[in-house]
Amino acid sequence: MRRKARAWSILLSAVVCAASGAHAQRYGAEGTLQWQGVAIKPGDVINFQGGAVTSATAHFLTYGHSALYLGVNPENGQPSFLDFTTTKGGAQAFAFGSAQPFSGRIIVEVEFLAANAEAHAGFDVYRLRGNPAIDEAAMFHEAKRIATNEEFGLSGEVCSTAVAAVLSKGTGRAVKGLSPDDLTRGPFQRHPQLAGKSLSIQAALRDARNRQMAGAWAGTVTQAVTKTQPEHAYVVEMRVDAAGSGTTRYPSQNCVGSLSGGAAADGTWSWRETITDGRFTPERRAGCIGGTITVRLVDSQTASWVWRGEWKGQRITTSGTLLRSK
Repeated sequence: MRRKARAWSILLSAVVCAASGAHAQRYGAEGTLQWQGVAIKPGDVINFQGGAVTSATAHFLTYGHSALYLGVNPENGQPSFLDFTTTKGGAQAFAFGSAQPFSGRIIVEVEFLAANAEAHAGFDVYRLRGNPAIDEAAMFHEAKRIATNEEFGLSGEVCSTAVAAVLSKGTGRAVKGLSPDDLTRGPFQRHPQLAGKSLSIQAALRDARNRQMAGAWAGTVTQAVTKTQPEHAYVVEMRVDAAGSGTTRYPSQNCVGSLSGGAAADGTWSWRETITDGRFTPERRAGCIGGTITVRLVDSQTASWVWRGEWKGQRITTSGTLLRSK
């Protein structure tokens, strides 16, 4: 009977992991992330609530998918996660997994949260009791080994067993887990900051995207022609903090602005700019007016920047490219 129960648990885990889909200084000490004020450390287990398979099995499992925070990847400087799934594509692979390895198993923070938001609304975080020392290099090494192995259904790893295998290497102790729920009991404990609450994926994604934008940016932008002014260019300096707020500075015009807003749902960042120093006044006929700023990252070092405002019924648009400052 025990053998049958174990097989049933493995089968459920394989299907659950497959159903989650193939997922194709801004960080704290030792790579700690902040999601909604909760500190996430390397070695923390991310257990996603619900999902299609959890509902289909009448909630036999509380959690539909497990992943592991590995820390900041030294190869790209980004927080990275083992998000193991045997799914590669097509109906058959969705149900039974695919034997081919693929690169989507180790992914960066924003991609990780965005991919899982398609199937889950929230998640809980668990970690090993006693705060054991974590060897991040060993975790990354084992995660890469597992990510490039050929897997197929019950013949290889599933999301929870992959997490357990990587934690075993990272801690030097045997860790086991056949299903996501197994990673919540025994040697595991719930994150101490999550007593009585869970985390929202969308809120965590906003935090992650604001960190992605955090830092100093500068560049030359061009204001389009208006009825009263010709096209002209000027320098803008922008600084964004990890919470998504920030400031702007226009050196040639002696203006400073404050920004309120942050990451938007459409993949951009949007702020309302209020000029706090050097605001335009008719008396001195100089200074700046506030407006709205929309930014889209081209890559990690380059951003497309657009400012829009209005003065005496005239719509004004300024745009350009900002580069991340060192």
